[in-house]
Amino acid sequence: LKKIANSFPERLYVSLDDYNGKIMIHGWVDESGFKTEQILNNYNNCKIKGFIFTDVARDGMMKGINIDKVKRCLKLSKKPLIVGGGLSDKNDLFNLLNLENPLLEGIIAGKSFYLGKIEIKAAQKILN
Repeated sequence: LKKIANSFPERLYVSLDDYNGKIMIHGWVDESGFKTEQILNNYNNCKIKGFIFTDVARDGMMKGINIDKVKRCLKLSKKPLIVGGGLSDKNDLFNLLNLENPLLEGIIAGKSFYLGKIEIKAAQKILN
């Protein structure tokens, strides 16, 4: 991946499918043997664009984003971060904004969008 990133600098994201600090693979069924922190450190200094961090324990659960987990990820990251897993309503958007971290690049709205809990235009107004 680092070699590909050298050929296509700032165009690739590394997906971090996190479950209790461990990277999950094969559709979130198996542990990869790596901790999220290890992957962040491994790719922080290469030419990737950023990370897509998914909190597997919260994805699709509508329980809200684990802000503490996002804070830890942002503290370790030197690259932009897109967050997924747990978005339940506009309060989560405000909580992310309150982090005031320039590396927080975006949020993934899945189930919250499909269930009508998040309206894209309203979310864009909040985030802009």
